[in-house]
Amino acid sequence: MKPEKKINPRKWQLLFGAVLIFAGFLVLGCSESRFSSLSMVDDQGNHPGGWTDGHPTYALPAASLCTDCHGDSLGGGISATSCLESECHHDTISSWATTPDITHGDSAKNIGSGSFGFTSCQLCHSEDFTGSSVGATPPPSCLQSACHGTAADPNNQPPHPTSWRTFDTYFHINTSPDNASICADCHTDGANSPIAPPSPPAAPGTTPGCFNSTLCHSADLGVPHPTNPYDSHPADAIAQFDTYCNACHSVDPPTPYATAPACTTCHTGGSPLAITSCASCHAKPPDSLAPVGAVAPNIEGAHTEHNALVGVTDGCNICHDGGGTGSGLPHYYNNTVDMAASDTTYDANAGAAVLGTTTCDNVSCHGGITTPDWQAGSIDVNTDAGCLQCHQDGSVPGNQGSPEDNSFYSGEHDRHVNREGFTCTTCHDVSSDQNHFNSLNTPAMEGTVIIDMTSSVNITWDGVNKSCTGTCHFGTGQTEPHGTKNW
Repeated sequence: MKPEKKINPRKWQLLFGAVLIFAGFLVLGCSESRFSSLSMVDDQGNHPGGWTDGHPTYALPAASLCTDCHGDSLGGGISATSCLESECHHDTISSWATTPDITHGDSAKNIGSGSFGFTSCQLCHSEDFTGSSVGATPPPSCLQSACHGTAADPNNQPPHPTSWRTFDTYFHINTSPDNASICADCHTDGANSPIAPPSPPAAPGTTPGCFNSTLCHSADLGVPHPTNPYDSHPADAIAQFDTYCNACHSVDPPTPYATAPACTTCHTGGSPLAITSCASCHAKPPDSLAPVGAVAPNIEGAHTEHNALVGVTDGCNICHDGGGTGSGLPHYYNNTVDMAASDTTYDANAGAAVLGTTTCDNVSCHGGITTPDWQAGSIDVNTDAGCLQCHQDGSVPGNQGSPEDNSFYSGEHDRHVNREGFTCTTCHDVSSDQNHFNSLNTPAMEGTVIIDMTSSVNITWDGVNKSCTGTCHFGTGQTEPHGTKNW
């Protein structure tokens, strides 16, 4: 019989202490004591405020710092908090794959502060995007017929939409250059591309980039987007300048690429990132003044006079359909004045409005008469000649039966104008008629007209009963007193 072996009490104490220390590590596995230098969690094991925006710095490239607490599959682990939730990553976001340029596409192309491009996709879908076998619901392969090709033949269905290059619904011109190292998996030296590879190719070992001949494009590539930027260019540039545009462009010269213009080359009124309105290109309305000056597109013309009219003030789109909204006619790209009415409000009775670059025809506000030249012409509304530039005589042959709504033909106009030779300004004083221009924005211009008799006649107008009383002047020394006359 072997003698009983006694265990040293000191060894029991050391063993018990080691167990306590190990248990402490388990309990405090997600506390700051373990990651104090990284500031990943606080003493209670919670991530600090603002963690969502900053955590990719710790998670990339392989989430190795995340799996200790959130589990190998990032489904919860000892933290009991899954990374694959709709408020975090896309596991349960509805329609994630079917709205590609809202969620999936933008994230993959690295658009926005919360996305880290293809690298972020690799965290769950593996470095070659063939999926993972980890977790109860393993992330699927991106290379399958329902998504991007198949694992056996990734090129069976290319990972890009058919309009990727041709600039339609989906396009790659706003893909972050930070994705270049992953694009190189398929496109090194221009491989798998419908365009010719760069010549000469980049030197071996060159870090992949969008415009250095390592992939599809060389440094001297022309504009990688339409020469005349697309309609949403203003909004896209404001949202994506720091993540895409600045690879080639800068706000002020010089630019990273000599052939890429600076923003202020076109936006001579100031930075479009700071002045998010028409004023980065021209005053609103154009005024020919500094900082842009008297050059296109800031030529004043008759903008000031029109902008002062009721219903027209700041209404760029009245004559420039879509103008002032960042959409519609791309008048801000080609130094050409694009004219188009936004609706039929200003159509004359004679036909649809025709808006030209210097004159307009068939616009009701000008009585259907061809307007004066936009830059050189003028209308003196206080003269008879000025009146006739907008008001037609509706009682003369050719205009009878279908005059414009502002034509003079009612009541005694024919007698006074055509038979007795009175001019418009004999009875009408436009300078004191504040309503004269107030209803131009209504189809029939049916505003209340105040008839202010000029000082040359001793006539009182009764607007209620539409009658006048006094003495008319026919010429020097000729008068005709009459009593109340109905118009």
